[in-house]
Amino acid sequence: MSDLIKLSGNSGKLFRPVTSNAESFDGPVETDEQVIVESFPLEWHPSSPEELKQIGSSGSVHVLSDLDIRDGDFVLFKENRYRVTDVRLIELFGISVYQIVQLEREYRG
Repeated sequence: MSDLIKLSGNSGKLFRPVTSNAESFDGPVETDEQVIVESFPLEWHPSSPEELKQIGSSGSVHVLSDLDIRDGDFVLFKENRYRVTDVRLIELFGISVYQIVQLEREYRG
């Protein structure tokens, strides 16, 4: 599976928000972000309009199992910015094979 992800020809850039005020009543505030991975291979699966209505996901990507990607991270892919909303590790016979990452497109004005 990792070879198929690498052969897809797609890549993304991974960012992680830097937060402050973690102990605040209102919760943490994202004050900045840092680049975690400059470029990583991914396989893009856009959501259908029906899926977008039902689960609110713009699409999903399959990434390598060793990528340190987390809920709340951001992915830049084809000049669009997406927030990671779910990460699922897929295992086969107890071996981590790849991850399925749900993405929600972020629109900034």
